[in-house]
Amino acid sequence: MLLISFFLQFSSAPKTLQQNPLLYAREENKNSLLSWLRQPPGVISLKNFHEILDRLEFIQSLNLPLDNGKEIHQNRLIQMAREGSRYSIQHLSRFNERKRYATIMAFLIHIYAFLTDQGLDMFAKLMGRMFNRGENKHNKQFQKDGKSINEKVRLYVEIGKALIEAKELETDPFEAVQSIISWEKFIHSVHEAESLARPIEFDYLDLLDNHYGHFRKMAPRLLNRYVFKASSTSQTVLQALELLKEVNQSGKRKIPDHVPTDFIKSKWMKYVYQDDKINRHYYEFSVFFRVTEYPSFW
Repeated sequence: MLLISFFLQFSSAPKTLQQNPLLYAREENKNSLLSWLRQPPGVISLKNFHEILDRLEFIQSLNLPLDNGKEIHQNRLIQMAREGSRYSIQHLSRFNERKRYATIMAFLIHIYAFLTDQGLDMFAKLMGRMFNRGENKHNKQFQKDGKSINEKVRLYVEIGKALIEAKELETDPFEAVQSIISWEKFIHSVHEAESLARPIEFDYLDLLDNHYGHFRKMAPRLLNRYVFKASSTSQTVLQALELLKEVNQSGKRKIPDHVPTDFIKSKWMKYVYQDDKINRHYYEFSVFFRVTEYPSFW
């Protein structure tokens, strides 16, 4: 068979598979590694995201010429990959050695590409879920405080009218205020209003930093495992990703003061720059937000 001969011209492939018999032979009381690779990605969760990356790392550890599948007619490659994904371990063991290696190789090429896409897709959805939770928490907080905010607004409208009237009649403004509310209660109401106040922009991004710990459970591993690409117009995003990868690997806690920022949307800038310095948390958020928003980097 032409496809089998093509695979076997890369001597490292059969040798690698021979050295990893668990790829197609069952362990006692355990599924084979081949069965493990066949498992569907599962629902969107951090656990399943890491499970996908575990499988990608295992395939990479085999050091197989996975890119060589591009030189094979895709219909034939898909056909053999389907056989590799469908046939039982016992069925594969009946193949002659050359066909078995070629079938497994075709399957690995296919499943590697599939898992690569699934890992990125699940990461994007986990990021989206994280942003949605921040926005939902923001909205719920506003609804929770709505009654108190409304009470304060109505109170200060009354006080404002009383002060306007006092100005027009040239009467004591303090007496005007205390005709509505005692001075002690007025002071207390100001403190309450201060606690209810939100930032001027009133954006859910204010609450996003609460999710940084969860974000760090997935972003560094994605950076280490994937190689991102970008068009000439998006090179600064690529540079930002490489910078974050370097910071992670070096163990540094701070982001350099001069980093690529031209891709960051205006609403992010006041979070990224705080006290004239780069806020690492929000810089990382903004970079990956840009990546997941435009999957051309994948």
